[in-house]
Amino acid sequence: MVYFLSYFPSYQRSLLSELLFCRKDGTIFGLPSRILISIHHQSFIAAHISGVCAIQFYTWVSAVVPCHLKELEVNSPRIRHTDMLSTKFWQVDMPWSLFTCKTLTTLKLSGGSVLNLPTRVCLPVLKILHLSSVIYVDDASIQKLISGCPVLEDLDIERHEWDGVRVINITSPTLKRFSMQFFLYGYIERCSYKISVSAPSLVYLKLADNMAVEYSLYDMPSLVEAQIGIYNDDSSRSLELLEEVTHVRVLQLSGKILEFIESDEDYEIPMFHNVARLELGANKQAGWDLLAELLESTPNLEVLVFPRGLVKRRSGKKPYFEFGWYTPESVPGCLVFSLETIIIHEFFGKKCEMDLVEYLLANAKVLKKMTIHFLYFKQQESCQRKLMHCRRGSPACNLELILKDGF
Repeated sequence: MVYFLSYFPSYQRSLLSELLFCRKDGTIFGLPSRILISIHHQSFIAAHISGVCAIQFYTWVSAVVPCHLKELEVNSPRIRHTDMLSTKFWQVDMPWSLFTCKTLTTLKLSGGSVLNLPTRVCLPVLKILHLSSVIYVDDASIQKLISGCPVLEDLDIERHEWDGVRVINITSPTLKRFSMQFFLYGYIERCSYKISVSAPSLVYLKLADNMAVEYSLYDMPSLVEAQIGIYNDDSSRSLELLEEVTHVRVLQLSGKILEFIESDEDYEIPMFHNVARLELGANKQAGWDLLAELLESTPNLEVLVFPRGLVKRRSGKKPYFEFGWYTPESVPGCLVFSLETIIIHEFFGKKCEMDLVEYLLANAKVLKKMTIHFLYFKQQESCQRKLMHCRRGSPACNLELILKDGF
């Protein structure tokens, strides 16, 4: 314990000594807090702080920052006021010293943390930054923080409620991975939420959002993978995103995006010549009438995945939206020349699903493997017998059926 406290300034030792006990494995836990600090080669490698009062949060973060800290994870979920009769919640300010830490490589803030930044932000070696349900002072807060991180590579932002920001501008020459999740439900104020990203080194992009009304993507020549999960009601804005990711190798589209494409008769799907892996969400509006056109737009496709199955799930007596499958007039080129793997999850075994699977098996001439994950136990045995006898366009195709255990 004395060895551990020697890392802290003398004015903090008496307070911290009352909160700590030490385990034999070298980790330090705080009571009644949930605090885990790992020590290695006489310097702090990582600190995880959660479940303490606002004053303790500020003290703990202030204490560990000067001690060669490399990784910090702070989880401060809307801390309740000390008056047990009160339903008010405190928001947690972070000490300004955190944003000038010269050794920090990973910073993860979640909960009620307030991003109240000093005039100067300098995190010279920070590479990973995750912000979840953080409260921002204004629209400029996020970009100000990013501008002070000259080697930032991984940025993950999750927004689950009003957080003080309407316009997010992300500009970083070093950023390689960017993930944005923003969902508000129930009664919400309709504001002009906007997202703008400029990152020439970006290789991975994920947008999952039901609020933003405008998306701007600039200067992304290095982008390899894009996951576009837009769930708002503005189809034109959402479809504009597709034009910005036509050069990626891995593309994931939500079922809502497919519904937008299907409902817009004038929209032409752009060509995705580089896409080798395509993942498609389930579409409750029109089934898979759009599938042939999507396959035509990905002529070099190698892997096709349905992570949410072929039918959209819903509540009620019928747990799915059925669709009609109509054989296209011509076979898409990727089925003939390049598609090698098909993976289908949440398979119900309905006739519409079986018709589509039979079409893919019969027309995929170079298919090496099709994997089907069954969702319901009752249908799988009869479907298994039918699928095993389906005609296959590729003699080398291996059909793998992963059956759900009955109970």
